[in-house]
Amino acid sequence: MEDNVTGLVSGEEKNYSWVTLDPSVDFVLTLVWTDPPSSLAASKQLLHDLNLKVVNDGTVYYPNGLSTFDEKNNVEKITVSNPGNLTVVLTAGTLTESDRQPFALVAIGAGVMLHESEELGHFYSDPWWLDKTRDCRNNTAPAAWLGDGKCDRGGA
Repeated sequence: MEDNVTGLVSGEEKNYSWVTLDPSVDFVLTLVWTDPPSSLAASKQLLHDLNLKVVNDGTVYYPNGLSTFDEKNNVEKITVSNPGNLTVVLTAGTLTESDRQPFALVAIGAGVMLHESEELGHFYSDPWWLDKTRDCRNNTAPAAWLGDGKCDRGGA
């Protein structure tokens, strides 16, 4: 989850990577933001448009069941069944009422969201966390991890 109070400026792009641990669990991503008020007479009510897409093994997913970006809503949801390792791309369109648009992004699924590309090298070059997460998820973690916050196996 990211509650980004700083927000994006017009044209700015943020990229995230999702490392899937269990592809049988759907990946669900929701983006929300508070749009400035618009005139009731305006032809387009959404003033600040954020664009969201997810790339899964070359297939591009757009929000709300559309085949392109959603330019009408400030709540966008993407569901990917049988996810692989995903790339999440968030881009700010033209912002007319302020310099920045804050947003919140929530990911649900069996995996780990990595923020910003500069962190990826560390996680991939030293994947201890991935093995530990899989061990915890498969209930094969060492008994020493129980009770120390490293692995929650429901007290088992």
